[in-house]
Amino acid sequence: MADSGLASSVIAAASGLIGTIVGGVITYVLQRVQRKADRCEERIAFARAVSAELRAYIELVTERDHTNNYRKIAKSLREGHDIRLSAVVSKSNPPPEKLFPIFFSQLDKVGLLGEAASGLGRFYTGLGGVIATLDQTIAGQFDQLDRPERANLVETELALWERTLQAGRVVCEDLDRISSPIERH
Repeated sequence: MADSGLASSVIAAASGLIGTIVGGVITYVLQRVQRKADRCEERIAFARAVSAELRAYIELVTERDHTNNYRKIAKSLREGHDIRLSAVVSKSNPPPEKLFPIFFSQLDKVGLLGEAASGLGRFYTGLGGVIATLDQTIAGQFDQLDRPERANLVETELALWERTLQAGRVVCEDLDRISSPIERH
């Protein structure tokens, strides 16, 4: 009889241990699945928000035709017109953090974007370079250059600007793919 009581106790203990292990594994797997689903939704939401923010900016500067305006300035300089660059550049030049509040308020999520993060880096670095030159222009640092040098400066910055806008368009496409139903991770 004592052996049957011991056997019952061992079976009960083993059943409890196996139940605990199986329950723990199931809980762990379900938590991992839930965490992956949460990260996927966070990635999609962030990709959509940043894409919308970049597209709005690109559409705005395209609508305002900044590229053609600066081409005209370079052409006028090449034709011999003496244009002080500090006089034609907008005096308000907000930093990227103000232009892109969604992106810069959630920098900790950039890693969720995978390979698209490098495209964002190219866009924001290019934009930062253009803004830095505009800030120097506003301060009059290029007004002492002769006309051909000013024309070269405008054309060089215009080329950087166009590459930056193109990088922004490409990264928007990458971000849109992240948030498409086919690409969900």
